[in-house]
Amino acid sequence: MRETSEPKDSREFLVLNEMCYSEYYAVNRSGTVRQYFDRFCVHHKHCLDRGIDESCQTLEQLDKGIQKTFFKYHHAKPSRKTLMHSRFCCCETDRCNDFDSKMAYDIFGIISTSHKLPSLISVIILLFMCFVINL
Repeated sequence: MRETSEPKDSREFLVLNEMCYSEYYAVNRSGTVRQYFDRFCVHHKHCLDRGIDESCQTLEQLDKGIQKTFFKYHHAKPSRKTLMHSRFCCCETDRCNDFDSKMAYDIFGIISTSHKLPSLISVIILLFMCFVINL
């Protein structure tokens, strides 16, 4: 009997190809800096297709197509002039999720004056997305 390294079922396959994705960016609008952070589960292919890995890339390091999509569709609607800093990461562990206001200060020199907790609906949606991917 020949052994293979292929997953035994679709659940195992999905778990093996799942990665943590996180993005952080700061936008300066008329002197007010707003910081945006998001994280969720994605398939490994999505990270590879976008050129994002554990070393974390800035928007400028990503290809022109990804940059154009970011500026066109992101909810903050940043422009090249208003985007101050960016950081995009894909990790096989939850290391991508450890970015916080202290790291924003250490890396970019940005100080947070208040901390907003995500809304309950945002947390529920993220948990649901991770659960569905694991099915």
